[in-house]
Amino acid sequence: MPLPQPPRTPFAALAEAQSTVQSQAAAVRHLKTNQSAASQSEIDTAVESLKALKIEAGAIVRRLQAAISATSDRGSEAFRQAVVNRRMDGGRTDCRSNQKIPKELMHTVPTTMLYSLEGLDDLDWERLLALQWPEGSFFYSPASTAAAFMQTKNEGSLRYLENVTKIFDGGAPCAYPVDLFKRLWAVDRFERLGISRYFEFHIRECLDYVYRYWTETGIYAARYTNIADVDDSAMGFRLLRLQGASQIVFPGEKILHEAKMFTSKFLRDKQASNEFFDKWIITKDLCGEVEYALSFPWYASLPRIETRFYVEQYGGDDDVWLAKTTYRFPYASNNLYLELAKSDFNRCQAAHQLEWLDLQKWYAEFKLDEYGLMKDELLKAFFLAASSIFEPERALERLSWAKTSFLVYVLTNYFKEQAINIKSRREFALDFVGSGLWPARNASGRYLVYALNKTIESLSLDVLAKHNRDIHHHLEESWKEWIIKWQLGEEHEGWESREQGVELLFRTIELCAGRSIVPEIAQSKETPYDRLTYLTISICNHIHQEMLKVNREDDYNEVSTNGDLNELQMQELVQRVLDNSDDLNQDTKKTFLTIVKSFYYKAHCPSSTMNVHLSKVLFERVD
Repeated sequence: MPLPQPPRTPFAALAEAQSTVQSQAAAVRHLKTNQSAASQSEIDTAVESLKALKIEAGAIVRRLQAAISATSDRGSEAFRQAVVNRRMDGGRTDCRSNQKIPKELMHTVPTTMLYSLEGLDDLDWERLLALQWPEGSFFYSPASTAAAFMQTKNEGSLRYLENVTKIFDGGAPCAYPVDLFKRLWAVDRFERLGISRYFEFHIRECLDYVYRYWTETGIYAARYTNIADVDDSAMGFRLLRLQGASQIVFPGEKILHEAKMFTSKFLRDKQASNEFFDKWIITKDLCGEVEYALSFPWYASLPRIETRFYVEQYGGDDDVWLAKTTYRFPYASNNLYLELAKSDFNRCQAAHQLEWLDLQKWYAEFKLDEYGLMKDELLKAFFLAASSIFEPERALERLSWAKTSFLVYVLTNYFKEQAINIKSRREFALDFVGSGLWPARNASGRYLVYALNKTIESLSLDVLAKHNRDIHHHLEESWKEWIIKWQLGEEHEGWESREQGVELLFRTIELCAGRSIVPEIAQSKETPYDRLTYLTISICNHIHQEMLKVNREDDYNEVSTNGDLNELQMQELVQRVLDNSDDLNQDTKKTFLTIVKSFYYKAHCPSSTMNVHLSKVLFERVD
């Protein structure tokens, strides 16, 4: 069975993605109208690039849509010829391992020996028939089943073989069916290539299908089996839990922690000895995939960075899968996936570059360079935002993230560098809270509060235009609350060890996404929102404090993000984000996790590596 089919109408998600290109064109016109700090030729070049990407992406999407939609229950010609399983024991190496299984045992319980009966002798076929699978096969192997039929004339085996040869026009793959395997690996590739948002319907149907056949012991490559294997079960567990990585652990799951430690050590040992080899598939850059996974565990891996590297590592049609034969597996290794991923990445990158031009104009308009922070710091803030929230239609969330982070940094850095006393800081806080205007007697900081007020006003107008929501009051109140906390922190416990504007950043992103922030209602017990807020601030502040203790440029590996308390809090945060039992919006909960992961990334990444990532994500086109 192919991937689940969508309704006959075109993919709604793809249509929406196409429309985002048009919205970006409107953004370009806005930049031209407002005379961006960039030259006219730069803007014109960006516009033409965006137009070309629109045409390219549209063509690829249509081709991929046609390929999937054309797949019937029996499979399209290109796909069904490759529906085979990669993980069964076969070949001389696996035969040696099969010799470790006592022959008596293989007649009693299902083992991988059932996959290779055609290569074994001295078998009790009548006893083996008790291990035959419901549809008549032995381990879903046509060759093994044919050997059994030749010896037993079993009607169930004959029906299975007739069905397979009918589907494959007289031929047979080395394993059939592989309905769970192909769904899981297709979803994995969509996620890692950064194109999953185009196939949300398919992904939901695929995972629902897999979940229907999940057992307490796991799954195998196909349904209706009484045996499970590690790789299908691990992939299914990972995708069903979060579609992220095996490091996703909930409190109390000691076995997963032990598995994480074991696999990390195993991979590092193989890396040190240069012994990387996957016996089931020959890929383009297995070493690169492992290197990235070891350097940036799931907590510290940002979506656009992972996609940028995986697009270069993904082999598409050139990947060779190994079992009893070598074969292609288009559900997982497909040039159409790769072409769409490249086109989509370049289109998103072009939109991000236009947004960066807009940010440079904002930086110059409010003379923010006068406060000791160069444009590079603003670029880094935008890079973190674009690496975490990359979709073109979410430009407001990215821009609000970058501007908010930078203004928080400017304010705290300015007061620290200027050695302004506590009294003046208190006056600033009180004056902003009272009137929103910087008093004339503090003229040296006038543009700080001016920039803040104008930024709040600009973001509010943009949200009103896009979402028809007036957020000005909520945004202003969020800043006032942060300023009060900031002032109290400076007076009592020190800003750097306390508040980093995490809750302010969260509220700003949520408001600019058109979602309502949870109202502050006095309650006798802690709400889910309260707990998520506490966990997010606590984790981010812990990471920030650890970063202050070391020189990240030279010794970044000393930054500790794995303390027992921090690890437990991170596990609880992930569990609460995945929990569907409360009334919190799921996208709102994901914003908490997104912010925390950006802090983890900064802690794991030296400045030199971050600069490489920044260039790849924002400025280097994927060819």
